[in-house]
Amino acid sequence: MKKNKLLLTLLSLALASTVVLAGCGGDSYSAIKVIGEQDTTYAVHSQGGNAVQYGNYIYFINGTAGYTDEDGNANIWNKVVKGALYRAELEGTKNAAEFDIKGRISSVTDEYIEFKSTAGQDYDENAIEITNTQLIAPKVIGTSGYTAGGIFIYDNYVYYASPNNQKNKAGDVQYKKTDFFRTSLDGKTTQKLLTTEADSESSPYAFYKQADKVYLVALDGTTLKSVVMNDKKVEDTLQIAENVTSAYLPVKSDYYRDDKSVSVEDYVYFVRKAENTDSEKQGSVLEFMRPNGEDRTIWLANGQTSSVEAVRDGVVFYRTAEGGDTVLKYTNLHEELTANSEFYKNYEQSAQVKRTAIEGYAMNVRNIADYTYLYPCRPAAQYDVNTNDVYVFASTGSVMRLFGGGNDTGKTVYEGTATVSSVHDGYAYFSDSSSYAARVNIFEENTEPETVGDREIVTGGLPIDVCAGYVVYFGKIDDWANGYALFKKLPGKGPEGSDAVFVGLRSEADVKPEEEEEE
Repeated sequence: MKKNKLLLTLLSLALASTVVLAGCGGDSYSAIKVIGEQDTTYAVHSQGGNAVQYGNYIYFINGTAGYTDEDGNANIWNKVVKGALYRAELEGTKNAAEFDIKGRISSVTDEYIEFKSTAGQDYDENAIEITNTQLIAPKVIGTSGYTAGGIFIYDNYVYYASPNNQKNKAGDVQYKKTDFFRTSLDGKTTQKLLTTEADSESSPYAFYKQADKVYLVALDGTTLKSVVMNDKKVEDTLQIAENVTSAYLPVKSDYYRDDKSVSVEDYVYFVRKAENTDSEKQGSVLEFMRPNGEDRTIWLANGQTSSVEAVRDGVVFYRTAEGGDTVLKYTNLHEELTANSEFYKNYEQSAQVKRTAIEGYAMNVRNIADYTYLYPCRPAAQYDVNTNDVYVFASTGSVMRLFGGGNDTGKTVYEGTATVSSVHDGYAYFSDSSSYAARVNIFEENTEPETVGDREIVTGGLPIDVCAGYVVYFGKIDDWANGYALFKKLPGKGPEGSDAVFVGLRSEADVKPEEEEEE
């Protein structure tokens, strides 16, 4: 009898060492053996996504296996494979503190970069290329109901969320609560930063770096908390807002160690009900503050029901009631930030391009309540910080329309159920009705959607992402493995017709069964 050889997907399996690191609540996290030092002078791109580029490595969530853990066995440190955090090495050399790709210096996420690999064999002993991939954190990454959270990297640490796997007094596993961690990129240290007190599988969270501190901001029930960290330890856990009904925690997609710029993405936003001490006694109160709770400011209290729709591209998009209708508006909060935040004002005084106050209606629609989904954006903001050119993808029924760019009535860009995951380089990425990754150009007049994925996407709470010239989604590897991260070269970023690449590690449950063959 002969056993078929299992497909190797890692050049070097990152095995746990015998060093045990103490965590909160009796947990322990063994050190992970990581070969190769991360150069921290690089920029970080696609921050907060499922795949994040940090110079010559892509850090990525290996797959999605769900977040339910009723027995407490699905999220044990050093036993998780499918939902764990890995990194894959990229080709290229360092030049001028940025990534040199085949003679071209680039720090742009949409550039095409090849994965570094070595020769190997598949199940049937066919010659294949094996990507240089390593384990970083063997925990389930993310939560079941909050898709905007992902991988965050600042300097020497990667930060992430994971479902809690401890039992309460009744003996039930609290997987709807959330643990937050950071792991050093050399694999030696993992620290638990916070465990929520309330069920929080759908609650927003984000990590921020300001000055020499990193902040975890998370909504825990109705309390907005901020965990303050230095390079060595947690310094404090603050309760920066109470009685919060909703929060929006924006993420800057790029992080540069020496970047001192300040924008609306450097603040956290929350909504609460009006109280007797407020000037308006009814409706919603919208506030912003820095991640440490400083510069807290009320910026909207009009006696109406309001909420933050999104904070991206240098503006805040928000819903509010006007004349019995619900409208979508936007503002860069320039006047409010200048008046109430020295952090913002100091940057504005030194900035080469001065911002002006901008605001307006994001859609020429008096009642947006008819739309089941909205994705507002301002894609030209990277070229013009004061542009009023905003766009909104709006879905109703089985039609997605695009408002903006002089089109006040909206044009149909996709016939079918779809939600936009992200916008990169003028393209909006979404999962189409057939569950394939697709994109549509925002600026072209008669644009048609194009399919950019070659395999059906598995639903599991992880959205489509774009990183280092690849569209990243979760799908089928073969007949034995499904729900793993796949990297597909974007059109024009590599050889035409290139298949999606699986660069991670499959779990033991997802390998081809051993077969008996006659000798």
